[in-house]
Order: sequence, then structure tokens, then C-alpha cells
Amino acid sequence: MRGYAESVEVTTVDTGEASAPEVFVWRGRRYRVAGVLESWREATPWWRLPMGEQGVYDAERRVWRVEASAGASPSLGVFDLAHARSGWSLERLSD
Repeated sequence: MRGYAESVEVTTVDTGEASAPEVFVWRGRRYRVAGVLESWREATPWWRLPMGEQGVYDAERRVWRVEASAGASPSLGVFDLAHARSGWSLERLSD
């Protein structure tokens, strides 16, 4: 998997427990999620959090590993999409 950590626009669908990604736009291309492979929570290690500053930090985020395709393309890629307080990001991609 290649790492990116780039912002993406995400449309979600309510799954009861959480809102799963349904469609996302990355680098101007629209991707439709074909399926969620897995989902988990990640916590930022305490030593990576800013020291001595006030405010809200993204200490925890939810990651969704999904299969998705761009436009009408039948080929699927595997994407790790992360959601934190600051928004959504594409973390990793395997095509």
C-alpha cells in the first residue's frame, strides 16, 4: 500500500453504528465504494500530540478500508479512508 494522507470529500451512509463512506472525491475524481472490508479506530500516540497548547486535537480517528472504483471503471482499488474531527483523508491506497 502507498501512503498519501491527503484530504478527500466523502459522502456517507448511516450503518447504525457509524457513518460509512459511500462516495469520495480524490484529486478531482469521484470514487464509488463497492464494499467496506474492515473498520477500526486509531489513537494518536501521546508523544505526537502538541505540548502546551490549548484546543481540540485529532487524538483518535476511525479508519475505513474500502474497495472502490473510479467513475464507470470496473476495476477496484483498496483505499484506507480516515475520519477525524478535522475531516476525512485518504491515508493509503492499493490498486
